[in-house]
Amino acid sequence: MKTKSTLKRAIIFVRMFAFVSLVATFLGSCNSSKVTITQPELKGKWAGTAKFFGVDFNQEMGLLPFELELAANDKVSGKIGEAHFSSGEIKKADFGYEIQVELDQKVKASHACNKQKLSILLVMPVQTKDSSMVLDADIHLKSSFFFDLSMQAGNVQLKKVE
Repeated sequence: MKTKSTLKRAIIFVRMFAFVSLVATFLGSCNSSKVTITQPELKGKWAGTAKFFGVDFNQEMGLLPFELELAANDKVSGKIGEAHFSSGEIKKADFGYEIQVELDQKVKASHACNKQKLSILLVMPVQTKDSSMVLDADIHLKSSFFFDLSMQAGNVQLKKVE
């Protein structure tokens, strides 16, 4: 009888710990203040080609056209493959900025992947020898901004076009 009581307490403790951890993670990820991009060199239109790190997924998707526009008022818009986005949340990160956007459709209509969320991880652009601006960005194609074990990570090299 004593082992049932101990087991019940252990189960209650594990559930409470899991709940507190989940709440702490959620509260830590909430950032209600609006972040503005203060580096003027990031503003403008950028274009490049996205590829994914997963070999099979990359072969199935192929190289995808990628466009990103960061307007003076911090409005975010662009496209990846066949999907467009016209708004996004900008977050400050240690490496630069994270932009989270909702896609209006599948990235590739003929592919089974139905992930509708995209995280764009921006670092500061660099100027090349020919004086063009280049921006290296990682991308995460996801089902959820909170947690997605099956997200597809990739990279895009962007060149400033305007």
